[in-house]
Order: sequence, then structure tokens, then C-alpha cells
Amino acid sequence: MLRILTHTPTLLFACTALLTAACGSSESLTDPDPNNPNEPGEPNNPSEPGEPNPPPTLPRRTDLGTFGGPSSYAYDVNDGATVVGEAQTANGLFRAFRWTSSGGLQELAPLLGDIESRAITVTNDNVAFGISVSDAGKVRPVTWSAAGEGVELPIPPVAGATLVPSDRNAQGLIVGDAFFAEGGVHAWAWTASGGLVDLSSELDVPFENYAAAVNDGGTVVGTMGGGLWRAYQRPAAGGAQSIGVPGSAPERTEVTAHGVNGDGAIVGWTRLIADDVASGAVDPFPAVGTYPYLWRPGSGFTLLDVFDAQSESNAVADDVNARGDVVGSAVTSDGTIQAAAWPRAGAIVNLNGADPNPSVALAVNATGIAAGWTSTDGGAGTNRATVWNLEEAATAVAAHGRGAAKRPAVVPRTVTGAAACLRQRAVMVSKAKQADCFEGR
Repeated sequence: MLRILTHTPTLLFACTALLTAACGSSESLTDPDPNNPNEPGEPNNPSEPGEPNPPPTLPRRTDLGTFGGPSSYAYDVNDGATVVGEAQTANGLFRAFRWTSSGGLQELAPLLGDIESRAITVTNDNVAFGISVSDAGKVRPVTWSAAGEGVELPIPPVAGATLVPSDRNAQGLIVGDAFFAEGGVHAWAWTASGGLVDLSSELDVPFENYAAAVNDGGTVVGTMGGGLWRAYQRPAAGGAQSIGVPGSAPERTEVTAHGVNGDGAIVGWTRLIADDVASGAVDPFPAVGTYPYLWRPGSGFTLLDVFDAQSESNAVADDVNARGDVVGSAVTSDGTIQAAAWPRAGAIVNLNGADPNPSVALAVNATGIAAGWTSTDGGAGTNRATVWNLEEAATAVAAHGRGAAKRPAVVPRTVTGAAACLRQRAVMVSKAKQADCFEGR
């Protein structure tokens, strides 16, 4: 599950556009499908008495709407297809939401005295986790019950640092980053019983590291830096360690971690620097640039397909479910960004098909329901929280495989707007910064 949060409170809700166009679906984001009985606003088919309702059958793509404002963003989806994120009100403020196909958008209100809120993750018991923000930009961590009641969490402050939560698992373990005013970033973990723990002491680079995600087994994944990004995993018992580099790539190859599933499989991006490509040290990289990967305990790295054979790849994997479905974003050959999926870690699927609007996918649940957002105006300023059904998308969209392991002779294309975020090393070190860049913050 994927969770997003900015580390700049005063700019937290200053969203602008996805600035570039991308390939996507031709059907309307807002027009319901009259042939689909489970469109938003329609009840799911009832289950047998005493049994929980099954996850809804969703169409290929669904626009989740807003609270009367122009934009909304989805950050996570649980196994029952409950989605959380943030949506604008008519006065431009952002409010956290919980969405279901039967009930639509439900506002998750800020804490008393605050003006905005954001939900960044949701567990299978429908408890949402996120932040509440005051008019002055003060951020408070909060959980919302299944009934929508918000409760502030007693995570203690750290002197000289801004604490930014990034994920919460079903057991209540929360991880995040501490940004120090004098420089440096420390990954941390918190539980109600164990308090706040600084994870940086376990890492090879103690002064710059990030915690991106945590699974229900308590394994934390993230990235440590210091001039060379390296992905790490930290089991619940402690003892963080790097996951290494792909294949025979040089040790200076960069790797970041953005998501982890219950089996400890990790996804993110990896980058071979230009000097190594020029020297011929490319295995298993087809070209320079960032490539999405799936890493499994015991078998290591698998580089995932990109949309086209390009002189420079720009792509990232952000989340992976139990069956190995991966979602993320990739830049197409014309320099635009598109929500991407790799069902069962196979060939890449363009989730938005022929739609010429930019899009981003951030999270995927156990049944292949993905969440993110799509521009509705070509990247000019309006984005809508979007849910995709991977099964439907995989049958409707032609998948494009990555080319052979060589450097293709392709004229470099111009990459701007949200697509350009995938080229920015400092942005792509964490999911928080990645999402902020995608949203134009």
C-alpha cells in the first residue's frame, strides 16, 4: 500500500496541474457505465446473510469526484476497494476522503481547530490514517475510524525536526521521516506501546534516510542516501540491510524502495548512471535512466518493462500486491507520463489507454484495484482521483514490451511537467517528494 505526504506543511495543499499530456483511456471519466451494476452510487450485490460484502466489481476506470472543488487525489486502496485520499471543496481547501463504490465520497474532517486534512493510507478494517493541518500549517497525525471519527495520535515531537508520517500497517505501526532544520533526514517508526524509534542508527547512512512503507508483518522499506541512493529493508526484529543492486550492475547503481507486500517483495526504481552505460556495464539495463523493478526475497531483482524502447527510460514502480501485480508511472516515447501496471509482474499495461491526459497510479490492492489520479484537462490544472480495475485494463489495453537489452538509437525527447519528476534524483528518493512533484507542489 502506498502512502503520500509532503514535508513542507505551508505548501501542503497548494496543488496545481499535471503539466504534460500522456496516453490514456478514451472513455469519459465522469460518465457512468449504464451496463455496469456497480458504478459509483449503486449498491453492491448483497452477500449471504452473516457474510461480509465481497469487494465490488468495478469498471476499467472510475472518477471519484470532489467535494465541489476542481481536483482530488487518491493515495491508497484496501482489499475491499475502499479508497482514501484528498479532495477539494468549493472554497479550494482540501479535505481527506474515504470512497466506496456504494457510498461515494465521505469526508474525513480535520481535527477541531484545523482547516484541512489528508488521508494517506487505509487498512482492511477501514481505519484511515493521515494528517490534519491548521491554518498556520501545523500538521497533526490522525486516524479516522470506520465511522469517520478522527483521533489525534500522540506521536511526540523531535527537537529541531518536522515529523512526516508515510505509512501505517494493520497493527498500528507508523513509519515516516524526520526532516531536521539544520539538514539531514532520519527514518522513524512509532507504536502506541513502544513509542518513537529512530531507525537511522541501524542504517549505513545515518544522516540521510527515508522510511517509505511498512507491511503487516512489520517489515519497513525505504531509501538511504548520502550521494548514492540504496534501498533497504528492516524486519520487525530489527537489523536493516541493503537489498543490493540488480544483476552485475556496478555498486554505484542507485536503487530506491517505494512499496512492500506481505511477503517482503519490494518495488521502486533503479538507475544506471550514464558513465556505466558508456563503458558497456549495462546488464541488465537496456539504457540509461530510471527503471521500475520488483525485488523478491531469495530471487532478487526483476527489471520491469517500460512503454517503448527509449534512449533514456523514466519509470517507477510504487506498489505491489500479494499476487505480484505492480503499479506505478512511466514516461511514453513522446515525453508524457502515464499510469502503468504490470499485472503479475508481466508486460506493462497503459491503464488509461488512448486518453491523451496525464495520469499517475500509486497503490494496488489484493484483487487488482489500483488508485491514483488523472488530469481531465490535458495537464492544465485539474486532476481527479481515479480507480482502475487491472483485470479490465489488461484485456482492453495493448501491452507494450520493453525492447531488447541494448541502447536504442532514439532521439531524446523533451520531458516536461509531471513527467520530468521522474528525471529528478532528489525528488524520486521518496514517495512523498514524488507525489508532491507530480501534483505540481
